[in-house]
Amino acid sequence: MPRLVHLAPERLTRRIDRAGLRGQRCTVFVDGVAHELAEALFAMPVVPDFAVTHQWLRELRRWGRGKLVAVYFSIPADEPVYAGRYNSEKLHGQARKMIPVVLQKPFGAELVVPRRVARRDIHAIARIRQDIGWVETPDTPHKFDCVCAACLPSGSARLKRRIRRAYQAALLSARSAGSPDEALQALGALYLPLERAADHLAPEPLFSFSKHADPRIRASAVESLRYFRSSLVEQRLADCLADPHVSSTAVDSLVDCAGPERALGHVQRLAPELLLTLVEALRYRSGQAAIRVLNTLAASSESEISLAAISALAEDEPE
Repeated sequence: MPRLVHLAPERLTRRIDRAGLRGQRCTVFVDGVAHELAEALFAMPVVPDFAVTHQWLRELRRWGRGKLVAVYFSIPADEPVYAGRYNSEKLHGQARKMIPVVLQKPFGAELVVPRRVARRDIHAIARIRQDIGWVETPDTPHKFDCVCAACLPSGSARLKRRIRRAYQAALLSARSAGSPDEALQALGALYLPLERAADHLAPEPLFSFSKHADPRIRASAVESLRYFRSSLVEQRLADCLADPHVSSTAVDSLVDCAGPERALGHVQRLAPELLLTLVEALRYRSGQAAIRVLNTLAASSESEISLAAISALAEDEPE
């Protein structure tokens, strides 16, 4: 049976370990004909070359996926899959025949498995280094001064200055972008400097993007604010709870920025309709603070919230 790898957000590790991998809706084209897939799972074959196997990691992280884990699973050799380069037409055929097609020119290629994967078919979920693969396109050199740990190791000369420069360059590109799509792409480059040195960066430039006319840009800015730990950022995120386009992201970022208990206080006071969203945000988090909040919500008089919190708590109990 061919072994494949799917890169998933680290925060979903517990859910994947219990329930397997879920696909997402997408459209693929084969010979000019559109195929609508209700559940599509993107993967790469596991080969001896670690960089080829996990090549998508840096590009996925650039689009705000956070830290990723590698989920290794198997499918039958005769199972139909789609194979080809990203954003291009695909070939359709049995996995045993499509994997060699992918490996002929692997960088930028992908396999699409048109279904979810059950837990029994998953071999391992591994935390891997976060500096693997290409960015922007697999065929051209990097177009920016990368500040990942591989390109700029800890202890490098002028480390913080170079990270601040990368942060400011991404913000400048976003401000001067000619379209919302360009601005969104520029904001996607913020995750590395924020992940490495948010304590030494100013959050205020992101506040204006959190009020942008385009909801995608607002959501990207709110997502980036999760890296900061300050009362100023906490209040900005609390204000974003009133924005229906980014409220769910604001709840998630508040948990990171202020902690589960303060996030609960803001949601209860400003947007109690988002308590279910808070439960889902805490479902995949560890720590006593998250458990205390879930216990509080389990005692809620609202049956839907109470049942959701009880369900989230039950996932920590041994089977």
